[in-house]
Amino acid sequence: MNDSYSWLLHDHSGFEASLDSFTDAVEREAWSDAEDAFWQLVEGLKEHMAMEEEVLYPAYESDPDLP
Repeated sequence: MNDSYSWLLHDHSGFEASLDSFTDAVEREAWSDAEDAFWQLVEGLKEHMAMEEEVLYPAYESDPDLP
């Protein structure tokens, strides 16, 4: 995968951080923080999935050199 798709790796790292924040907030019973982290994760995943559908998959399907 070339550098133009490095946003995928960056996004996944961000999701892990959001999930860690959510888990930490739940363990502390900091419900407001947990809710914020949860919605940050949800919105990030929605955007990421849209980019995969609109950019990554079409590019992958149009490149005959990819397996």
